[in-house]
Amino acid sequence: MGENEPSPAVETATANISFKVSKDRMHLYFSCDAGVLQLPGLYEQIAAQLASRGIVFTPDRDAFDQMRAEALEMKAPRVSDFLLVSGEELIEPQDGRLEWSRDYFDTHYPVDPKTGDIDFKNRVGNPSVLQGDLVVKVFPAKHGRPGKDLDGTCFPVRQPVELRFIPATNVTRDEEAGGYRATCSGRVSFRDHTLRIDPVLDIRGDVGTVTGNVHHNGSIVIHGDVDVGYTVQATDDIEVRGMVYAAHIKCGGSLAIAGGVNGNSSATLDVRGTLHAKFILNSTVRARGEVVVEKEIYRSKVETGGEVKISAGRIVGGEVVAARGITVGEAGSGSDPRTILAIRPDREITAGIQKLKQRVADASEQLRAARRSLREYQKQEALLSPAGKKKMAEIAAEAARIEEWIPARVGEIQTIVRKVEEDQWAVIRVEKQFYPGVSFRIYHGDLQTDVEMLGPVVARLDWAASAVVLESAEESG
Repeated sequence: MGENEPSPAVETATANISFKVSKDRMHLYFSCDAGVLQLPGLYEQIAAQLASRGIVFTPDRDAFDQMRAEALEMKAPRVSDFLLVSGEELIEPQDGRLEWSRDYFDTHYPVDPKTGDIDFKNRVGNPSVLQGDLVVKVFPAKHGRPGKDLDGTCFPVRQPVELRFIPATNVTRDEEAGGYRATCSGRVSFRDHTLRIDPVLDIRGDVGTVTGNVHHNGSIVIHGDVDVGYTVQATDDIEVRGMVYAAHIKCGGSLAIAGGVNGNSSATLDVRGTLHAKFILNSTVRARGEVVVEKEIYRSKVETGGEVKISAGRIVGGEVVAARGITVGEAGSGSDPRTILAIRPDREITAGIQKLKQRVADASEQLRAARRSLREYQKQEALLSPAGKKKMAEIAAEAARIEEWIPARVGEIQTIVRKVEEDQWAVIRVEKQFYPGVSFRIYHGDLQTDVEMLGPVVARLDWAASAVVLESAEESG
């Protein structure tokens, strides 16, 4: 018997009439002999019986009369399980959501699992759009409806997750499609809940004496090199088809360097998204997303809030720090023993949590002050002037706004904290071998190796012992 099917009869009015209630007490079914249908005032009698039993809903008179007429016309001997009355079904809310026309945002480039080679010609996601392309459909949140059973018991419904979406630059609303189209050709950018189409700056040669330093609101494609001493800055993605030398790159999106980086100890790369490069030599790198390198990271300082992947290459010298794990083919070398591989929380995320907590604390204090003021106004509401009543309404609206804002920010904090907690189990994996002198540092644990070991080997933190331990990949898996 299904959940909404009639349960065995629980009440009987006469020998010829019965009522059955579904298990969830949302539906009541009526059965009777055909002769009962000829009784005068039958509907009124049934409605009174239901009311006397605490049923808060009234049967549909038109549906009842239609059933009665059809049964008498067909001369059916009995009416069985006619749905007489139903409660109010709970209607679930619909969270706000975006439906993108395709994958614009996967910033990865395909990596050959055997060789580690990066295919810089084919990015997994395609961020480019043409003028007039439909970029995204927008589905605003819809509120649900509480349910109520036959007895009047209410079933509350949660609030939907509101959509935070700001259409900004080079997009226009298409009401018929229910979304937004690009008003120019460019690349799709969606950060901080804001949609933009960024124009692409296409530099056919090198960044050097001809171009000077390059600053662009949007994406940049450089078909040549970035020469020594020059700066390239973009609010979105940067692609360099050649080399980056001792230059400075600041990228608001993802950075791809097909020719690699030879920094001569002075190159700096500041990347908001992911970084893909053939190699990184003598450079300083700060990224928020994954760092994927094909061949080598040599005597560089690399720090990321994501994961470092160089599974077929090597890390020699310098320090590589990641929040979500490191995978490397070889670590260290016989001639350059000091190599540090470390896992620790992303400092930007940690700082962000603290800022959010402070904003929530400040908002909570504002809310308490608003409530105090509102209570004082309410005490004198009958004596307030129109200006005073307007002020009271403004305070009430501000209090309501803060009351809605605080839980949303608390939810953000909880989401970030859960991510940080997941990162605590990140590991360092060496696929082929590591050499003496490699340091594995995971949170407060530090293991300095003095032997050479073949992989695959996993370094993880034993939280109980507060120490880094080495295991074979099979044992760890």
